[in-house]
Amino acid sequence: MGVSLYYKNLILVLYVMVLMVVVGVLSPVVVWVGLEMCVLFTLGFMYVEKVSMEVLFSYYLVQASSSLVMVMGMLGGLPAGFVFGLSMKLGLMPYFWWVVEVLKGMKMGIGVFLVLGLQKILPIILFSRWFILNTSMMTFFVYIVSVFSMFIGLVMMLSSYGLVWVLAGSSMVYSSWIMVFSSIFPSISEVYLIVYLIFVGLVVWGSIDGVLGVNSWVMMVFSSVPPMTGFILKMYGLLTLNYNLIMVVLTMIMISSMSSVAYLRSLMLTGMESSLCNVESGVSSRFILSLWGFITMIMVMMLV
Repeated sequence: MGVSLYYKNLILVLYVMVLMVVVGVLSPVVVWVGLEMCVLFTLGFMYVEKVSMEVLFSYYLVQASSSLVMVMGMLGGLPAGFVFGLSMKLGLMPYFWWVVEVLKGMKMGIGVFLVLGLQKILPIILFSRWFILNTSMMTFFVYIVSVFSMFIGLVMMLSSYGLVWVLAGSSMVYSSWIMVFSSIFPSISEVYLIVYLIFVGLVVWGSIDGVLGVNSWVMMVFSSVPPMTGFILKMYGLLTLNYNLIMVVLTMIMISSMSSVAYLRSLMLTGMESSLCNVESGVSSRFILSLWGFITMIMVMMLV
C-alpha cells in the first residue's frame, strides 16, 4: 500500500511539473511532447491503481490513434484530420465510446480527474493557439462535430442512471462548448476549461469523501442555470458567434437547455436515493427513482 501511494504521488508530481512547464511554452512541438508525456503518466497512474489491462489498452489505443491522426493533419496541412484526431482524444463524436468504458473500469478518484480533466488541457491549447480555421467550411465542420457531440452527451445523461454516465455525458457537452469557443475566442475557452476542471475536481472529491452537498452544488453549476458561472460563459460565447450560423446557435441553445434538465434530474435522483435508502418496500427503490426521474424530466422539459 505504501509503495503504491509513493508511485502515485511521484507520477502526479511529474505530471503537474510537465503540465506547468508546457502550458507556458510557445512552441507547438514542445506542447506536443508534453501531451504525449502526460498520456504516459496517466497510463502509469492507472496501472498503479490496478486498472484492468483491457481498460489500459483501450485508453492507450485511442490516445495513440488520435495522436497519429492529429500529427498527420498538422504535417499534411489537413485541418479536418487535426479536428478529427482532436475529437477522438477528447472523447467526442464519433469515438466517444471509450470515455464510458474507461470510467466504468476505474474507481472514483484522481485517475478520473486525470482522464476527464487534466488530459484536456494540452489538446485544447494546441487547438486554440496554433490551429487556424482558414475556411468557412472548416469552421462549420467544427460546429457540426461539436453540436452532434453535445446531442450524444445529452442522450447519455438523460437515458442512463449513475454518476459515471453523467460525468461522461457532461465531458462531451463541455468539451464541445470549449471547441466552439476555441474557434472564435480562445480566451473564453481557457476560462471555460478552468471552470470545468474546478468543478470536475469537486465532483471527484465529493464522491470520494461522500460529501453529497458538494456534488449537489456542483450539479447546479454544471446545469448552467442563471445566474451560475456556466450560464454567463455560455451566453457571452454565444453572443460572439457568427450570426450566419444562426441554426447552429439555436441548436446549441436548445441542447444546453436540455442538458440543464439532465443535470437537475441527476440532482433530484441523488437526493431521493439518499432519502429512500433506509425505506423498506416491496417495490424496488431503483424502480421508484427511475419512474419519478422520468416524470420529473417530462415536467421540467415542458417548462423549458
